[in-house]
Amino acid sequence: MSGPGVPKSNNDVTNSDPLQMNQTLLKALSIASLAALVLLGLLRFANLEADFPPGITWSGVLYTDEGWYANAAVRHSWHGEWYLAGDFNPAVNMPVGFLLQRLVFAVFGTSLWSVRICSAVSLVVLAALAALLTAQWFGRASGLLAGLLIVSNYVGFAYSRLAVLEFLGSAFVVAAFFVALYPRSEKTLWRVVLASTLVALAILVKSTMAFAMLPLVHAAWRGGKTRKTQGMLAATAVVLPVVLAGGWHVMARSAYPEDYRYFSELNVGERAFRDAGALLTNVPEVLKRITVPGTLFARLSLAAAGVAWIVSKRYRQNPLVQAWLLFVVGYMALLSVVFYSPPRYYIPLIAPLAGLGAASCREIRTWLKRKQTHPFLMNLPYVLFAPVVLFEAVAVSSYMAQTDSSFPRMARGVGVIMEAREESPENMILLGKVSDSVAIETGVKAVSTRVGTKPLEWKLRHYRPNYFILHNDHEAIPVLLAEGAVLEPLGEWDVHRNYYEAGENIRLFSIHWEQQGDTAPAAE
Repeated sequence: MSGPGVPKSNNDVTNSDPLQMNQTLLKALSIASLAALVLLGLLRFANLEADFPPGITWSGVLYTDEGWYANAAVRHSWHGEWYLAGDFNPAVNMPVGFLLQRLVFAVFGTSLWSVRICSAVSLVVLAALAALLTAQWFGRASGLLAGLLIVSNYVGFAYSRLAVLEFLGSAFVVAAFFVALYPRSEKTLWRVVLASTLVALAILVKSTMAFAMLPLVHAAWRGGKTRKTQGMLAATAVVLPVVLAGGWHVMARSAYPEDYRYFSELNVGERAFRDAGALLTNVPEVLKRITVPGTLFARLSLAAAGVAWIVSKRYRQNPLVQAWLLFVVGYMALLSVVFYSPPRYYIPLIAPLAGLGAASCREIRTWLKRKQTHPFLMNLPYVLFAPVVLFEAVAVSSYMAQTDSSFPRMARGVGVIMEAREESPENMILLGKVSDSVAIETGVKAVSTRVGTKPLEWKLRHYRPNYFILHNDHEAIPVLLAEGAVLEPLGEWDVHRNYYEAGENIRLFSIHWEQQGDTAPAAE
């Protein structure tokens, strides 16, 4: 009942007040977005042993990289030693990943599941920090959108369930941005010191994270109120990462010169352009690959950032926007100077693209509001990103609904065969391109056919492996035969459904040595 002198009930207000209805709807959307954010974040921890989804990569990451970059932690966990003379020892150049993985193994045990925890946690931490940072500068809606764009990203979801180091390095970088730019206040020296330390750790995870010094120096410089303070903060942001990361590299080069030079030559010397014409040709190719994390996601984020840049001076001057842009520019410049850039190299771009896209929505909405645009059109920027989140989330759900675990099944099968034939685990030495990855699950001592400071002949004479696991490394067979090896087939597995067109089954052989050859002296 209502009339003159009779106050309206709460229901009457709710039903008649558009503003109240709008607030109720926004609250419901916020709760739903937060729930989706948490759910998608947790989903990447489900069935971590599952195979990588098809159609994303063409590199050997599925068979090799997990083992190569975890081999120091795996060796130390199973055998008490992190270093293998003559083989591939990336922990010399990149120690932080090794230390964190070893800590995880100490807590959860050594397995494919536990080694992949680092990547999954890194992505969740990265998404949370990016969402909070965006919300601080551009409001709750943009913060939730930034987080959703990161955790729902299909390519990011896939790689966050592999033991690769890109997300771990990116998490340190975003953590540095969080320290330097949150909350919005003057940059004190201790904050710049902490942020610089995080960047140094990122560099010691992956050397490609050195680009993060550029946005950090800019953020530090902007934080000072006087020229003197600006110079001091910027100098700290330069000097501290150089001293910390550079100091480690000086010590590593001194202690393990052969391994240090090999890693540097493998990742820089053999891949860097030396011809200016080829470099200029490569730049457009790298720019096109910015869509690797998702064509619609990348293009819409960049388009929204472009519009916001044009219509909003506040957006152009925002420290977080400038940090994200310098992140993208610096990282793309870094990728441009090398000819080898597999899809996983582009996943660090997911966070800055999501941050720029979400921040742009707020600025475009504010500009449309000043133009007295219809309420629906004002919210159109956010609406346009909804299909991106939905499409990516559906792709993630479809993948999780039909997973297989062929790689861990193969690794365990290899372990069962070897254990049945050997009296002591110390006798199980496995040779092969994929041997390091198999070792994660089985604990065998792995020796690589493809990478290492010593040639394969030296490794065969030095270690006398008694098993050979073959996958696209047929060039090792003539060397084995020349050294007197007789190969006995023991098993065969179809792994990752032969991910590539020219893929082949993984095969296990026992090695019998007819002639011993010269044995190299034992490593000290």
